[in-house]
Amino acid sequence: YENYQGRDPEDQQSPEYMIVMTTLDSSKYYARDINLKDGLAEKYREGQVLTEKAFVDATDRIGGLATTHRYLILSNRMKDISEFEHGTNWNLHVTNRNSRFRVLDVYEKNEKTQILLLQLPDGFDQVFENKISIIKEAIDDARALFDRCLEEEPIEDVSTPEWLKR
Repeated sequence: YENYQGRDPEDQQSPEYMIVMTTLDSSKYYARDINLKDGLAEKYREGQVLTEKAFVDATDRIGGLATTHRYLILSNRMKDISEFEHGTNWNLHVTNRNSRFRVLDVYEKNEKTQILLLQLPDGFDQVFENKISIIKEAIDDARALFDRCLEEEPIEDVSTPEWLKR
């Protein structure tokens, strides 16, 4: 992204702010619960940009955790492919291979960890480098969602060994 340096990321009239706002406003939460091996969660650092070489699948059915870790993905690019499910009720969504994600937050509570990932729009990685107020609000919302989920029972369909193995 050219000519980004030196601009005020909080200027609500700037193109950068508009990109962030539009991306966040059109995004939705998706979850992938997993039991990460010891030490792996600590490798995720706020601000990291990750490229996932494989397809990423997740669900928008977000409830209590049956695992130790949750990837909470904030995305406006996941495709609903639930109509192709046969005998499952996962509400499956998928994003393309080589998708890029920024780690917005790693939140630990009650021996559980949530890793908040924002799927980046192509070509605009730099716009999301600053933790501006609307990104901070998204992080606060994600933490509040995680806190609520810690009080809920896991959703059976997305807590099965078959789903977790994916």
